[in-house]
Amino acid sequence: MDWILKIFLVVGFGYQGYALTCYFCEDTNFDGESDVNETCFKPEASTSKCSSTSDYCRTKLTITDGNVTAVNRSCGSISTVVPPDMCTVSIDTMQNPTVKSECYFSCLEDKCNNVTSDSLKKCSSSCNYPNGGSCDYISGMCACNSGYTGEHCDITLTCYSCRDSNFDGESDVNENCFTPETSTSTCSSTSPSAYCRTKLTITDGIVNAIHRSCESISTVVPSNRCSVSIDTTGNPTVKSECHFSCLEDKCNNVTTDSLRTCSSSCNYPNGGSCDYISGMCVCYSGYTGEHCNITQTLTIKRRCVQCTSASGMNCEDFNQAEDCLNGESFCASTRTTLIDSFDKTVGNSMVTKGCTDDFIVADQCFFTDIFTDSPINNGGLYKEYTCVSICDTDGCNNFSADGQKYTNKTAPLQCFVCSDLTGSGQCNPGKLSDKKRTVCPNSKLCKSTVTYLVSSKTDVSYYTEPSYTLRSVIRECALAEETIPQSNCTPGEIKGLSLKKVNCVETCDVDGCNDKWPGRKKCIQCPPDGNFEGFSKCLLTPPTATACSYPYQKYCTIQDMGMTNTSEGLVGIPGYPTRILRGCSAINITNKCTNQTIRGNQIDYCNWTCDDTDGCNAGFTRQFTRQLTQQTSGVAVIHSSLDVIMLAILVIGVIGVM
Repeated sequence: MDWILKIFLVVGFGYQGYALTCYFCEDTNFDGESDVNETCFKPEASTSKCSSTSDYCRTKLTITDGNVTAVNRSCGSISTVVPPDMCTVSIDTMQNPTVKSECYFSCLEDKCNNVTSDSLKKCSSSCNYPNGGSCDYISGMCACNSGYTGEHCDITLTCYSCRDSNFDGESDVNENCFTPETSTSTCSSTSPSAYCRTKLTITDGIVNAIHRSCESISTVVPSNRCSVSIDTTGNPTVKSECHFSCLEDKCNNVTTDSLRTCSSSCNYPNGGSCDYISGMCVCYSGYTGEHCNITQTLTIKRRCVQCTSASGMNCEDFNQAEDCLNGESFCASTRTTLIDSFDKTVGNSMVTKGCTDDFIVADQCFFTDIFTDSPINNGGLYKEYTCVSICDTDGCNNFSADGQKYTNKTAPLQCFVCSDLTGSGQCNPGKLSDKKRTVCPNSKLCKSTVTYLVSSKTDVSYYTEPSYTLRSVIRECALAEETIPQSNCTPGEIKGLSLKKVNCVETCDVDGCNDKWPGRKKCIQCPPDGNFEGFSKCLLTPPTATACSYPYQKYCTIQDMGMTNTSEGLVGIPGYPTRILRGCSAINITNKCTNQTIRGNQIDYCNWTCDDTDGCNAGFTRQFTRQLTQQTSGVAVIHSSLDVIMLAILVIGVIGVM
């Protein structure tokens, strides 16, 4: 009734007798920035007098999915009056926005069209729009674009900016990138939409490269994303790249606990380099000290008598020892006597005493031809008789070598002496030489120790080697109290990992016997060869047993193929290669024969495994599998050395036919 009455009064009598003054403004896209348009939502100015005494004041609000997004304040004509406090709603459940409403509020008093919404809050500034940010009109706070920060989004983002593509731990400018403290960079103003990024490159579990930078939103990488590439046959095996993104000042400070920077450059590249796992300098040979900056003086290992009768002195009786300036480990005494064709000595013997690294024999004499020009070095005109004695204590070469030094007592044991504590392979079988043998005067046994890690299993068949890494190898003279030869390997588990840590120790009592892998036998090794020469050599004249390539190979094996048992005996098959393989294996490949029929011919495949003695894989598989073969097939097999020779003759005949 009040509304109708007011209209009646205005139309019939001219309400109040004058035109109303109303707020007059419009904002069709409220974004909260503090500018002219935004004042329409909370009107304080921008008034206008209506043109007619029959007009009224109006507020129109547009509401989109619960947020007031537009406002219109104006004078409205009575002729177009819209009923007050009326809202229209449109709904589309398939669209976004879903609900859109328009609400009208009308009134007939000065500046009465001041309806506001509590759901909207203006920001205190323009938020550096459009570059820096925009207003969150729900909270009334500026929301900054990438690359900007601050209350008003007017501060450009600052990120750490550095790169190290090959971390080695030395304390230099590049290494500071791993634990950033300086090296910041302001993101470019020409690319304000930016973020800070840390990129880590991880190789087989070690972070070895890092890149910190500002990046453009156009190339944004999702936060905390990692990509992994795997190559099970290569080294490295696993390589990963991980990206960490953020939008705050200097937030790209992700670090890693797996790396430690050394406190100095470790005098790199001359003195040493940094162990970035421990954070300690590792010095090269000839340098020492915490920072590898102290030159190491040559260690004098031995003092020996040093003289020669070639200078005219009485070297035979000279016995004053001096330092070995080149670091040699042994002392030597040599005596050479020239003998003519009438078996008479010629002149005086040549005696030389000195330092050496060549430990060949403890005390021995041997004949050689004279080492000089023709014709006196031809045929038996002259012979040289040289005696050599080598020892390993200071001044021990104070006598003249004559081959009799150990006549009345047992010669001391000679052992290989070598220490490899990093798994470099320098003390592996095949890397040793007689130069590494030394006299062990107080030992009755030689000793070898190896420690290695090996995967617990493989996912493929037996001929694939397990993954393995060597940790240490030590070859030495055993302690005096160790008198009984022994051999054992002790496997241990590493918690949480599918691998074993194996420690093998062996002592033995023969010169140079500690040259193989401890706890393992030497095996005959010859590869498969399809031609008869290779086959016959591996069958009839195989090489001497040698140490296997890896310490986990504890079995010696024989494998042969390409022959068959017939009523006439063991024969080769024309047109089919005959092969035999002797070698080492990590597992027992069993002792048995199987067969396969190819083009109507039965082809046998036989295996043999042993681990009881060095070279136990001599002979022929069918000698060892004779009983098993007879029990399963009833076919006669060869079982003697003569049979092996006859087999070779048969194979020759087969090849001749081919």
